Amino acid sequence: KMDKSSIDFSMIKVPGRTSQAFFESANYYSEARFSKLQGIDEIHPLYRVKKYVDSYQTNEIYVDDLAKQMKIAPEQVKAMLIRLANLGFLIYDADDEVVYVKDKVYEYIKALNKKTDYDIIQFQSTVEDDINASLSLLDFDLKIKGVPVVLLSDSQNVFIYPSNQEVTVKKNRDFSFSGRIHAGRFDYFAKGCSFIYDDFKLNMPVIDSLSFKVLAFQTNDKGERPLVRVQNVLQDLKGEILVDYPTNKSGLKNFPQYPIFTSKEPSYVYYNRQNIQRGVYTKDKFYFVVKPFSIDSLDNFETENIKFDGSLTSAGIFPEINEPLKVQPDYSLGFVKSTPIAGLPAYGGKGKYYNKINLSNQGLRGDGRLEYITSTTHSNDFLFLPDSMKAVANKFEIKAQTTLTEYPQLAASNVSQFWRPYKDSLISTQIDQPFQMYNN
Repeated sequence: KMDKSSIDFSMIKVPGRTSQAFFESANYYSEARFSKLQGIDEIHPLYRVKKYVDSYQTNEIYVDDLAKQMKIAPEQVKAMLIRLANLGFLIYDADDEVVYVKDKVYEYIKALNKKTDYDIIQFQSTVEDDINASLSLLDFDLKIKGVPVVLLSDSQNVFIYPSNQEVTVKKNRDFSFSGRIHAGRFDYFAKGCSFIYDDFKLNMPVIDSLSFKVLAFQTNDKGERPLVRVQNVLQDLKGEILVDYPTNKSGLKNFPQYPIFTSKEPSYVYYNRQNIQRGVYTKDKFYFVVKPFSIDSLDNFETENIKFDGSLTSAGIFPEINEPLKVQPDYSLGFVKSTPIAGLPAYGGKGKYYNKINLSNQGLRGDGRLEYITSTTHSNDFLFLPDSMKAVANKFEIKAQTTLTEYPQLAASNVSQFWRPYKDSLISTQIDQPFQMYNN
């Protein structure tokens, strides 16, 4: 429409018929398409075109001349040339029956012989009662609809699921989108993303969450280590993915370090889900801050090698703990850390804890010794909650104190405990053995 600042693309509308369109890179190559073009012909049509061009040193081909060289009917040659023109290899002038050969002919033949780089970027659009694409005449952005998936690299296993199935293609095959990005074993849910073709890079300024899979710790009955999704996600990231080496978009060469993801700013891991101790670790007070990081070989890495440096803020249970997050036996992100010899203050100094601290989707737990006033509790499973501690103690002692507040001597084993430090309350209950008090 002459009064609009855009050009719309769609098939002629027919009731009940979907409209399909394909938009692809000028450097797109598919071996399957190359074979399909040949069909049952003895000689591939692209080689016939190349032979003519090489013979006459011209990019202009007249139908009759090519028919004589091929020794077949002009109508058959015309059908072949129209088919090649529809796929972008030629420009066909029907009035003068002449075609102009494009560089894509030579690039396709080079790609077949692995003598040039190529890509597999193609936007397949399928819509109902809508246009496939709209080209802005103000900035020449091409907004394409009905695109469920975009494959960037099959060798590196990188593809995109655009939100609302929409992408906006810009100059030189750069494009913008929001949605899910799959790279190797990693999945990113991001907004305002952009793909830079020359750098073969994805910019992701707002990543809502990052999840990934790892090889199982144990083999299955086939002796294989299947992929298992890690139970926690990283949130609030900003970063980029280098899909492959910029001149290796085809993946013909082996660069095992790609894809590479780089996180540009601190991100967070939260433990506030209901299946983690009923959601008591609220994200405003209990969280792990992940420092900016870089991970290579997103499609091929060992589970044990994944780690995220950072620190845990534990709602005041302990001071800030600096320890890398790693994949735990329950496939959550966490750590196992030993306290300093002097121990760590617990709950703002209400008590003191010694030995191991373990963070996972089982909660913040401990295996060690807890001191509170004159009492000492030994347990291999402390559960530290933001306002309390629960444990089954294999050993519990109270030292006698006769000054200030008096406490009797006590010794016990196999004891259920519930400590509410901010209410100055430690309740200890025998399970199957009586307490021994006052030195027996």
